[in-house]
Amino acid sequence: YRKENNITTLVHIICKNSNVLMCLKFFITNKTKQSFSEFYDKYFLSHASAYRIRQSCRTYLSFIDLDIEQNTICGDEYRIRFLIALLYSKYGINCCDINQNDILTVRKYILSTNNMIDMNYLQYTKMEYIFFEYLFVLSWKRKSYDVQIPQYNHFDKLKELFVYNEMKKTIKSELEPALGMKFSENDYDYLYLVYCCTNSCLFADKWTQKDILKIHDIVYSD
Repeated sequence: YRKENNITTLVHIICKNSNVLMCLKFFITNKTKQSFSEFYDKYFLSHASAYRIRQSCRTYLSFIDLDIEQNTICGDEYRIRFLIALLYSKYGINCCDINQNDILTVRKYILSTNNMIDMNYLQYTKMEYIFFEYLFVLSWKRKSYDVQIPQYNHFDKLKELFVYNEMKKTIKSELEPALGMKFSENDYDYLYLVYCCTNSCLFADKWTQKDILKIHDIVYSD
């Protein structure tokens, strides 16, 4: 664990010298739609180098169905959040000023859903769950951005699992009071998408054989 943590820290230090990653951060955090010159002047880049970097970013963003308009990232909000969480968990690029109090809030919520783990376990396995934790925090850090999940048939079917209702119930009773805010139905869908797409230990001790068979039916029928 200590070796893995040290390697990750070193990778993050190196990645913070990447002009491409810093350019992506600029597009994500550029809420006032500043001129692109703000980016290349800050990093002392030539116009030619800066615009090559911009094109590299645009090519990648197009690959994940996002784009740039007025020097600001645009597209489906849930895709933007997944990109932000990727930049942080893999490269150490913090685009939303997420701090340890935010992570602690998520971990307290996780513990309210699983009686078999404690805070020491979550600290020890933080590299395993960091992507999930960061995506969860973005539900309130980017609350002002409307998030809508495409209602594909398989997502509706997955919402029939016990986790969806349990998640809504515990978010209302545990997380919303801790944050002093209310989530919308779209927010609940986003958080459930995060649960479905990432590694976490939410409700891991609550699954029964009946629940497992049900998810097998859903997956193998599609």
